Amino acid sequence: IAGGTVSGNVYGGGLAVNAGSSAIAGSTQVTIVGGEINGRKIYGGGLAYGAGSEAVTGNTSLILTAADTGIDCIYGGGYAVEGGKVTTGNTHIVIDIAGNGKGAEDIFGGNSVYAFPGGTNAQGIVGDTLIEYKNGTSRGMVFGGSEIMGYTSATNDISKVESGNTAIFVTGGTLTEAVLGGSKVRLTGDQANKISSTGKDATVIVSGASVKGLVGGDLVQVLKKTYDKPVRIAEGSVEKTNIIVNGGTVGTLYVDAGASIQIGDAGFKGAIIGGGDVYGGGLSTATLRSGNEADGGISTVASANVTMNGGIVNGDIYGGGAAVGAGTYDGGSSSVQNAVVNISGGTVNGSVYGGGYSAGSNVAAKVEHAALNVKGYNGSIQAISGFDRVDITDSDLTTNLQAINKKVAVALNGTAT
Repeated sequence: IAGGTVSGNVYGGGLAVNAGSSAIAGSTQVTIVGGEINGRKIYGGGLAYGAGSEAVTGNTSLILTAADTGIDCIYGGGYAVEGGKVTTGNTHIVIDIAGNGKGAEDIFGGNSVYAFPGGTNAQGIVGDTLIEYKNGTSRGMVFGGSEIMGYTSATNDISKVESGNTAIFVTGGTLTEAVLGGSKVRLTGDQANKISSTGKDATVIVSGASVKGLVGGDLVQVLKKTYDKPVRIAEGSVEKTNIIVNGGTVGTLYVDAGASIQIGDAGFKGAIIGGGDVYGGGLSTATLRSGNEADGGISTVASANVTMNGGIVNGDIYGGGAAVGAGTYDGGSSSVQNAVVNISGGTVNGSVYGGGYSAGSNVAAKVEHAALNVKGYNGSIQAISGFDRVDITDSDLTTNLQAINKKVAVALNGTAT
């Protein structure tokens, strides 16, 4: 697309409508260098609309160099709705917009799956995803994985998305909200439904740019609407997360009331929904519109790794994940089996925690084991807490060591203390 006006969504793949229909396409490429999209969405893959429909696309490539086109969201994969199934190969998205030009709202490396009333059990499967954010100003979040939105009022919905390995490389530009290695899992409606996302390894590497927060895993949200309704569950799981900061500036997660991720804890100083920093694990949130039932938003990560080699982090670093109930309402759970934080350079204007963050009722952020390795770091860290093991070598470090539990094994230049 080089010019003109597009008044509908753009798909690189084919269209499958209703039961028994299928659309099969090979590899696709969508390039946008100009024109207007008028608030619509761009998909590298195809569209599967209706129960029993399936859209299959090979590998996809999507390149955006045009500024201020009015694009809503970008997906490396396709779109499944009303019970359809979309399958996409490996995806590659490049955002390289000159100057401070604005790009899209949210960006997803994978597919989009919506479960509306009238269609349940929609599915999306994608291979490995790669997003290269080189320049330009984002207007939303960036996800390495897929999106699944459970808006259905039907019961027993088990819609799901599956992603392979995801990678996001940020080398320039300004990202006004968070970058997440995993997927977005969001559930509303009033019935006993369960939607889920699974992923393999999720990697986020920042070498430049200004970024409003990093999350290694998924964003899981359960939005509650009415009183006395059945429990609804949204789950997101990632096998391994890797966040690496080599340069640039990582700020706290966007705090404004209009942010995509919010937190109701006035004392929160950085790591999650209303603030933001660096997360090794996933993020689980719940917002209660009205009512008081304890629904579940669940995020799990087997292995979470945060490495800081350079750059500036203006906030706290959490090796674990976060579970937050927005305002004073119920949240969910975030769990990480093993978390490792490595610091060898850059500047940390905050604290470093091995565990997770939780706020609100009926929430938990758990980390089974956490280790901190500080090597060759000359600077200050406000506090260190929540680790099983802390190794500090070849560093001129100023910190609050009293924040380390006395039962924790601490080694300074190889000598246990």
